[in-house]
Amino acid sequence: SACSASRIQGAMANETLANGEIKVSDDKTPPGSPDLEPMKPICVSCGPSSPLEEEAILALKEAAPSVNSISISEMLPRTADLLFMNVTTLEGQTYCVELCGKGYRVASARQDCMNGDFRQLDLHTRYFESIYQLLDTLSPRHREKFASSLADKLANIRPKDDN
Repeated sequence: SACSASRIQGAMANETLANGEIKVSDDKTPPGSPDLEPMKPICVSCGPSSPLEEEAILALKEAAPSVNSISISEMLPRTADLLFMNVTTLEGQTYCVELCGKGYRVASARQDCMNGDFRQLDLHTRYFESIYQLLDTLSPRHREKFASSLADKLANIRPKDDN
């Protein structure tokens, strides 16, 4: 692939080639290890490589206007069935969010971290169906900004009176 943004994370061994691409080799995987299918890189020209990654990219685009920052973690493992996102709310709170087949879940109150706070089990064990549902729970300012944005969009599509 000619993609300069090539990056693969997970249980696979990788080697950086002279041209900047990453060569993936699983010959160093210990015997008895689960046969995880590594993710292909996220790249604008390459496109997403799994339905879960596609969901994550859509969530990034949709949630970006109503959070301080949101991105897919480059530090934590990523497979076709699991990935992690870093979110900073408008209130300045940071979270690491797990995305898997069950939905979105707060993994930690720290970015690039999978260790949840045992004092907040109700938050760290609850799965949300959408990024909006998760952000509604975490960020009151997200709710306000999202509602305002939605009202503006609805006002713009309302038919104009020609009189």
